Amino acid sequence: MEKLLLNDMALFVDVVKLESFTKTAKKYGVSAAAISKRITSLEDKLNISLLNRTTRKIEPTEAGETLYKHASKVYDDAELAYTATLDLHKNPKGLLKISAPINFSHLILAPLLVQFTKKYPGISIDIQLSNDRNIPEIGSYDIAIRAGKLKDANVIAIKLTTVKFVYCATPDYFKHHTPPKKPDDLNKHQLVDYNYREEGALWTFIEKNQHMEQPITPLISSNNGLFVKSSILNHSGIACLPDFMVKKEIEQGKLVACLTKYKTLSQPVWLIHPFANRYFPRKAKVFIDFIKEGVKP
Repeated sequence: MEKLLLNDMALFVDVVKLESFTKTAKKYGVSAAAISKRITSLEDKLNISLLNRTTRKIEPTEAGETLYKHASKVYDDAELAYTATLDLHKNPKGLLKISAPINFSHLILAPLLVQFTKKYPGISIDIQLSNDRNIPEIGSYDIAIRAGKLKDANVIAIKLTTVKFVYCATPDYFKHHTPPKKPDDLNKHQLVDYNYREEGALWTFIEKNQHMEQPITPLISSNNGLFVKSSILNHSGIACLPDFMVKKEIEQGKLVACLTKYKTLSQPVWLIHPFANRYFPRKAKVFIDFIKEGVKP
């Protein structure tokens, strides 16, 4: 039986026990809509209605009662087995498979993973770096980290942080070019574009809740933020980069932020895991707790 189906059955058991999509969603840190979609997906796979949904209450159908009766016993027994196993092994162990974006991993995750492995020497890490926005297949990862709008609304995702973007260049560049005061001044400048964004060759500015999109014609563009950062550190022009990539250089005076009176778009960063059931692997749980503590919102 496929893992996703088993996970959906576990969610169904909790919905019946708690008599609420909202309470179940709160337990797993996701939206009620996401839980509802997963239950609907389970009903579609089984080709039968499992819940009677009304504005006042949620209760199982006859088929739902049958599934709940058998599935709840299975998950209760599994939870007991899981707890008993943890009692034998207090320290979490095993291989943790992580999928994460390249730049975020280099600058944020790498130092945290060193600290994590020192704290939990029984856990080894296999981290695969990619800027692919898609969620990996169930079974191929324990934790996936993704930024921006999630392509699959049914995944179990925990918001880790929010990344803001900064427009910046070197002091030397601004010695030879007047710093822009408004977005359309960018037409007079050399621009280096980090084109990983989904919206294309547009830089977005927000003033008094009004969004302005400035089309750009970059001198240099790349899908790698570290390349773009290296390029502007060599005085090539202005770039729009995630704040975690340039914060240190701005504090050191190597880069200067511009157009700071405008807000920029921000991107949420998500921790995604496939463990909808209640016997959450401890190696994954301690990792999530550790990373949430280590990465400031």
